Amino acid sequence: MLNFINSLVLPVLAAALIPLLLHLLNRKKLKIIPFSSVRFLKELQSKRIRQIKLYQILIILLRMLFVIFLVLAFSRPAVRSFFLTQSSSAKTTAVFILDNSYSMQAQKSVQPVFDQAKTILKDILQTFGENDHISVLTAPSQTSQLSEVNYTESEDVSQWKVSNFSPDYSILFLKAKEIFDNFPNYNRELYIISDNRIPKNAVNDSALSVLKKLNAQIYFVNLAPRESFDNVSIDTAYIKTRLIELNKPTELSVTLKNLSSEERETSVSLFEDQTRLAMQLINVPAQGTNQVSLFFTPSHGGFYRLKAEIEDDDLLADNNYYLSMFIPEKVEVLYVQNQPPIELKEALNTISSRTNLKIKQTDYSRWYGEALSDYQLLALNDPPQITTTFLAHLQQFADAGRDIILVPGLGLSPTDYNRLTERLVKKKLFLQLIKAKDPRQFFTLKQPTGENNLLAGVFLNRAAQIKWPEFYMYFKLISSPQPVLSFENNDPFLCRLKINKFSNLWIFGSGLSAEWSRFPFDGLFVPFLHQLFTLASNEERRTLNFTVGSPISIYLNESELQTDYRLSPPRGEPFTIIPKQTNRGLRFDFDGFNQPGHYQIFQGSKLVQLFSVNLSKQEWAEPFVDFTKLRSDLITFTPNTISKDAIKKARIGQELWQYFLALALLMLVLEMWLIKKLEGKPV
Repeated sequence: MLNFINSLVLPVLAAALIPLLLHLLNRKKLKIIPFSSVRFLKELQSKRIRQIKLYQILIILLRMLFVIFLVLAFSRPAVRSFFLTQSSSAKTTAVFILDNSYSMQAQKSVQPVFDQAKTILKDILQTFGENDHISVLTAPSQTSQLSEVNYTESEDVSQWKVSNFSPDYSILFLKAKEIFDNFPNYNRELYIISDNRIPKNAVNDSALSVLKKLNAQIYFVNLAPRESFDNVSIDTAYIKTRLIELNKPTELSVTLKNLSSEERETSVSLFEDQTRLAMQLINVPAQGTNQVSLFFTPSHGGFYRLKAEIEDDDLLADNNYYLSMFIPEKVEVLYVQNQPPIELKEALNTISSRTNLKIKQTDYSRWYGEALSDYQLLALNDPPQITTTFLAHLQQFADAGRDIILVPGLGLSPTDYNRLTERLVKKKLFLQLIKAKDPRQFFTLKQPTGENNLLAGVFLNRAAQIKWPEFYMYFKLISSPQPVLSFENNDPFLCRLKINKFSNLWIFGSGLSAEWSRFPFDGLFVPFLHQLFTLASNEERRTLNFTVGSPISIYLNESELQTDYRLSPPRGEPFTIIPKQTNRGLRFDFDGFNQPGHYQIFQGSKLVQLFSVNLSKQEWAEPFVDFTKLRSDLITFTPNTISKDAIKKARIGQELWQYFLALALLMLVLEMWLIKKLEGKPV
């Protein structure tokens, strides 16, 4: 579409008629003078006159075209492929989508990419008039809602900050369309200012379809070409060891992702506060991932503020990963059984005296009087009956987020036990009692493998073959999706099932007495019980790790509501928080946090809970959106090519004045050539 920057000179096009008018006004009437005996000259004259008239007409046309082309050159015509002609005098609706996700903190030159973005944004804003409607959309910084600024001269762009969220860009693009619909000015412009690392999963198909059909000119400012990006990020980290105990090695697994185009070697360190616990060197392939294990030995009970850290690169924000860990000084366990066998009592006493598991043994006539909120684990062995009160007591303990262990006996039938399992896990698990047909026959357990190995931390040699004891009978259980231990015939020996989000029910298929097996006399019996109780009492509580922006609920095993709770963020002053009372204890609800790091909850001066917040790995979830392929009329800029003049030129398109000036000069040359031809002079 052709448009004119200096359209005020277009009326001068009427001057193109001047050569024609002058020709008409200067025409003279011919006088006829008879002349004899020149018949052949007459024929020659008429032929020459026709030729002269043709030359005159062409000269007039050339003069008219000269004026037209000269005026058009001064009117500065421009052509652009966009279907709407941008008018410099018409109002404009402009929407800026400013990418402020955490990858914009990368530093490729003197200033971070986001500071470059703000500088470019301020320059572009100066190209608009006071009657234009300008909106700037950014990802959220503290809430789940997008941030919209109707820009005015008073806005201080330099104060805007990078968000650590990985936003849903679909919301931003759909909001842009809404603004264009609400302010349908003649000119419409959408600017996307980004480092060109917007994951496709952050933009749904409907939002991309809106961009493709949007009735506006789209400008994409690419601040960071991917080829020059040198960054290794900590994709994720987690504590791999299932049973975390004092003075026992604990394994931390760290996954790294290399965003650069070359292989990178980096060191991975593990810190507790300022103390380095472990370090490893690792090579990460270009555009690939690699995993490393760090080992450390917890030396004290309580909370651990852990941090995995790698070497500096273009982006520092994703070089740290925070983990919280809790090792209780003492774990209270209530073990309930009427007249337990001596071998079981001694095993429990040994565990209680030598570990942080403090096991209180009681019988079924007294356990109702126990304050269950004082215990982290409840074990029931051979209950005499399953009553409504009994089930309600168990349900209350499970609702508080604590695990229950059930060891069956011969006093109840599978139907009785199914009343208990149906109440807690909504399943009937017990089928029938299986006995060996001959005293010389017995059942053995199958060697566990991988993550399912309950005794993996007991032996120095992980590949050790365990000699399992002999079992004489067991209750056949419905196979759970992942039994902890099984018999050789694949019938479950120990299962774990979810009661709710926070608590589990551990069910044995066999009793723990000499009547059932020789297990209580085996050297493996005490380590087995210790591992089981440790896993069941602290598995859900050992780490509390969240992602920036995600809603968080933190529980405390406290029954009384206090008023002096404070949250201490990684940066900033502590502030008062008020919990809610629930069946599980006190609950603290947070909408989400923008800053990664360790967050601490204090009651007075006492640290009562610790949790960690980390950046989302979704920031690097490839593939990224390729805006250059979005629309054929999309105009792309880089920091080196963008300027106020470049923006104005992009708006008006390609200027053609030089071509029209060349055509005007060509008309002059042709006119001179025709005049010489007309006068019969050599050209």
